[in-house]
Amino acid sequence: MIGIILAGGEGKRLQPYTHSLPKPLVPIDGKPVMEYIIEQMKEADIREIYVTTCYLAEKIKDYFEDGSKWGVRITYLKESNPLGSAGHLFLRKDLFSETIVVISGDAFSSISLKKAVLYHQEKKAALTIITKQLPSSNQFGICEVTNEGRVASFVEKPDYVDIRSPHINTGMYIIEPGIFREYPLYGKLDFAKDVFPVLIEGKEKIYAYPTSEYWRDIGTVSQYKLAMKEINRIRSFPFRTLIKKDKYQRHFVSRVVTTCPDNKKHKVFQSIISETPKESLEWDNGIKVHHGKECWTLIKEYTSSSVIVYSQASHQNLAKEFAKYYKSKIERWQKV
Repeated sequence: MIGIILAGGEGKRLQPYTHSLPKPLVPIDGKPVMEYIIEQMKEADIREIYVTTCYLAEKIKDYFEDGSKWGVRITYLKESNPLGSAGHLFLRKDLFSETIVVISGDAFSSISLKKAVLYHQEKKAALTIITKQLPSSNQFGICEVTNEGRVASFVEKPDYVDIRSPHINTGMYIIEPGIFREYPLYGKLDFAKDVFPVLIEGKEKIYAYPTSEYWRDIGTVSQYKLAMKEINRIRSFPFRTLIKKDKYQRHFVSRVVTTCPDNKKHKVFQSIISETPKESLEWDNGIKVHHGKECWTLIKEYTSSSVIVYSQASHQNLAKEFAKYYKSKIERWQKV
């Protein structure tokens, strides 16, 4: 099997977290959401992974490199212009000759891909959409599913849903490579808006795999904050022990000093406090913002005309990005 992670989105709905970080590098419990996805794929015996990138692409590549630290091989498919969730895959269809597992870069879940792939194989499906049954919502795409589990229709983010517990599209798909060859689609394409309707009209065997396992789309600030809270309530992520323990024990600290005169410091510190959830704040001879397990940023007075920012994370580049992010915030707060 081949894994594909869709990591090219700009993450506008997740700002300010994505001002200087691409969405797949936004941390949960001290490590980027995309790292969980890679571990999830590895648990399903997926070792070959393609990552589509566009916005801040080099930062993703700098962090994950060739994937060898995670026991996988990563190839980056960089888009000069955004082609949607499916456009680049149809453009590079020659790369795919076996079953493909596609996951959106903002899908944070404990879903067993092994079980989903087995279902896909049992149904002899051309495409399987992993779904979650949630209370009616217009924030997600909705699948109308037959009693046999086949997708009869698909509506992307409808204004109104007349279903008590609809099948929500999680942004996770299992696809047979023939789909890319048999349908000559090109240009900017979205799976939900452009591809699924064509496949349904073509009578392709599209199935929904409903799951009760944990899933959250962290593409908005509110959903991201929920995920950071919920991870502490999740007893078992099946893939969390796949990285050697010493990886969790290693931490990097980045330091940066930025100008901030005395008459601006109170305003800056108040801005930090007002924009940060109370449960993430701590006083430690300065304002300490917790991002996750042993991952934090400390902002404190340095001289009469400056403040110093310390950021700790599990990866050196991530620590640098946190420090740069708060440095830029401090500079902007002074101008407001």
